[in-house]
Amino acid sequence: MGRDASPTFVSLAAGTKDFLRWASHGQGRLAALQAAMNEPLEARQMRLFRQKEVLELSGLKPHHWRTWVASHRAGEVGEVRLTIEEVHQFMEAFKVRPSKPAGAKTLRLVIAQLKGGAGKTMTTLHLAHNLACRGYRVLLIDGDPQGTLTTLCGWRSEAVRPEQTMAAVFERIDSPELIEEMPVQPQKTHIDGLDFIPASLEMIGSDFLVASAFMSSPASARRFYTFIDEDLKRIEGAYDLVLIDTSPSFSFTALAMMWAADGLLVPMPPNLPDYRATLDFSQMMGENVAKLEKAANITKTWDPVIFAHVRSDLTQTTALVRSLSADTFGTHRVEESVPSSSAFVNAASRFRSVYEVTGAEVDARSSRRAREAYDALAQRVLQSVGSVWARQVAEGQKRPVVDSEPAAEPTESASLVGVA
Repeated sequence: MGRDASPTFVSLAAGTKDFLRWASHGQGRLAALQAAMNEPLEARQMRLFRQKEVLELSGLKPHHWRTWVASHRAGEVGEVRLTIEEVHQFMEAFKVRPSKPAGAKTLRLVIAQLKGGAGKTMTTLHLAHNLACRGYRVLLIDGDPQGTLTTLCGWRSEAVRPEQTMAAVFERIDSPELIEEMPVQPQKTHIDGLDFIPASLEMIGSDFLVASAFMSSPASARRFYTFIDEDLKRIEGAYDLVLIDTSPSFSFTALAMMWAADGLLVPMPPNLPDYRATLDFSQMMGENVAKLEKAANITKTWDPVIFAHVRSDLTQTTALVRSLSADTFGTHRVEESVPSSSAFVNAASRFRSVYEVTGAEVDARSSRRAREAYDALAQRVLQSVGSVWARQVAEGQKRPVVDSEPAAEPTESASLVGVA
């Protein structure tokens, strides 16, 4: 046997110019893929809804459908399908479109996890789409500089301007009074009732701004954790719920989002590494927020706090981790779970959720099962949110009269978090 020829080595050295070249090339390819797979943001449309889906969403009966169609779509030939705007109009016509009750406050729910790849962004996206389709007014915020949620919502994160993101809040750290004058403005989406605040890589600079402020003007820097809370107070009145996707870290901005939150949802794939990451998340939440509590002289409580299994399969390890998480988190670990499914992969490859794709684009059966899983999780979240709202209404009704003047009604924009 002859001697092998000398191997040829390829250099894998790279410098900063190479990274910039890769980013530019990849962004161009991604933009072309988005254009081929999806409509531009301004032309993107939600799929149409059949009668069965509309009645399931509204809880109404076939005679309601016939009455509404006769008055709004008279003479139309063939199967009638409604846009999401028409679905909500149908609900409003019979006064069944849901919303927070009078006297209750907009509830902010942060979806958070310390480990990347835990399904945090997909959970946020699908909950937002589910709740908006049900008729709730939802504000969706991408708080992760990587902007994955932004991409799934039809935006090119590299084209997002910093003032459109939560980075604008921290740019005013030396002039916090500007937050009241210029809050971040949500953008309309293609789903009626769902508005959006996108993210971009410029948000990474927010942490450097906070760190720099500690050295130059500690008075304003010490209040960094209140900035998102204060900004949301001024824009959340038009919404029932605010859903926030965070970065998998405990940065200054992530802590500010945690502090602004009323409730937390922690997605957890049922495997041992993700269970361990969830324990680490719990420890860091306890340690880091305790420091903010001391600074603000406030005891922080989130309600609801939910741990939910996502990317769940029926395996021996899954059963073990579900048992461990139930033992650890008690009733906070809900039984409703989201399975692994090709439907999520196929929908994401089109930069959409499973609520947006049609049977012609993906396997209808797997897509339906995927939607049903998130339907159940969203319903569980709404049960807990409903309990919070009911308590707020009851507490408002007990509010005493002061100086013979009627007690003021709670404002929708009021924060659930007091700041000392």
